Amino acid sequence: MRRYVATVLRGAGYRVLVADGGPEAIEVARQEQVDLLVTDVVMPKISGPELAERLDLPVLFMSGYTGDLIEQHELLQAGMAYIQKPFTADDLRAKVRETLDQAETEPALILVS
Repeated sequence: MRRYVATVLRGAGYRVLVADGGPEAIEVARQEQVDLLVTDVVMPKISGPELAERLDLPVLFMSGYTGDLIEQHELLQAGMAYIQKPFTADDLRAKVRETLDQAETEPALILVS
């Protein structure tokens, strides 16, 4: 999934770094000025919400779990940017643009974890 997301976003003209999970994403973000984090909600070691909190970045969460399950387990707070898997390339590009617009940032670099 990371490879697909990175390919779609690179094709849309974004600079993209890929991290293999939360700990690696933290290291990458220490070395680069990242403008948006795209991450799964549920991951081993560090959850997506915990990663987002640690990095203090605009974030787009993605998950294959249903929105009802995510709400039931309170994995995300209301208003957080979220895209349900599976999604199309068009859906992803639109949601990334929407998330960046809401954060009022011009993207230089997107980190996909």
